[in-house]
Amino acid sequence: MATRRGIRQRLIQECQLGYNSTVTAGGGTTYIDDTARLQNTAADSRSWLGFYMYRPSAAAVEQVRTASSYTVASGRLNHGGVAYSATPTAAEVYEVFKWVHPDDLNTAINRAIERLWYETWAPLTLVTDGDMEASGVTDWAVTNATRAKVTTTGYRQDQALEVTNTSANGYAQSASIAVKSGAYGYCSVIVSATGSATAQLIVWDVTNSVAIYTGTVAQIMRHIASISFTVPATCKQIALRLGATGASDVTTWDNAIVHVQHANQFSAPSWVTKKAQILSLRHQVMLGAPVSLSSAQSFYPEDAVDWPPVKYNAIEFDLTGTVPVRLVLDNYAGVFPLWIQALRSYSAFTADTSTGGTVDADEDLVVAAAKVEVYEILNNRFKDKFAKQLENSRRQFASRSKSDTSRYPKIWTPVL
Repeated sequence: MATRRGIRQRLIQECQLGYNSTVTAGGGTTYIDDTARLQNTAADSRSWLGFYMYRPSAAAVEQVRTASSYTVASGRLNHGGVAYSATPTAAEVYEVFKWVHPDDLNTAINRAIERLWYETWAPLTLVTDGDMEASGVTDWAVTNATRAKVTTTGYRQDQALEVTNTSANGYAQSASIAVKSGAYGYCSVIVSATGSATAQLIVWDVTNSVAIYTGTVAQIMRHIASISFTVPATCKQIALRLGATGASDVTTWDNAIVHVQHANQFSAPSWVTKKAQILSLRHQVMLGAPVSLSSAQSFYPEDAVDWPPVKYNAIEFDLTGTVPVRLVLDNYAGVFPLWIQALRSYSAFTADTSTGGTVDADEDLVVAAAKVEVYEILNNRFKDKFAKQLENSRRQFASRSKSDTSRYPKIWTPVL
């Protein structure tokens, strides 16, 4: 997926708004020099007057100026605004375009990306950041280990939690989960190990500082831990400890799921805000026998699973709450991991040179959606002068989004 800068520069070119280039010999406080692009004695000195001069990598107050004069012989573009305090440098990227202010163009790109959705899966769990999709690692406290979010081994989503031991039996511990003593519990988590590491999963009794369950697996390939346990009589809180036995072992964990007895209501992921996003609820049912080289024989091959649907009888909405949607099952969750299959919108770009939450988005589709936004701005601003371009961009986007439904997302509309 391209960066926001890449998307914007395609829009500038394909919508014929202007051009993007690089400064060739540095610049001054009131101008940019580009001998490769602008030096042309046959050009009209009025060519770029009134165009926005945009320096995306400069400080915010330095980014946008308006071209006031153009020296064709030297390839110099002057501006009439506040002088730059940090002058343009050789090879610095800049853009020159008309009609749409750079801030409005960036907003149009973000508006387009947030209106696209893609199909994804997420676990329904009592573990805070159990899907490992939060931006940081503060929900996982480490002992004798370090932890980091990685994007190379996520299961059905983008991130996983990598735990690197600094001494034997290191681990990352989840936030505490309130439970009822004597209740039946279920835990599932996906794990892979590096080299000769032995991964170790512990269901921890926080109240009494003792392990309820400890399981290890020495397999390198990714596996699904599937265990059942009973909450001890005096236990009021539990937590998961994800780590390894060796002093320098590295393990990767994802989709930590905990259910407790009689649970039939689950919070949907915070990004689910509309009924139309929900496609189905599924149990992840392990098939066959557990693998060898595991201490408690509770680790199953990653692909030895089935996904039977789960019935639900209500969807509760509280869009002002921390969790907008809750799902009420037809029956109790049972002893299998519970997953939601849903449609999720891409996250907006947070920086010009990053991909933000759009790393998996198809670039051509994002550009097609952004063109619709740009032409809507232009058509409104110039009183229907861009009606034809707007109609064509909508048609092209519709064609693009429908050409391969298994790959390309589509715009979804609110139903509430």
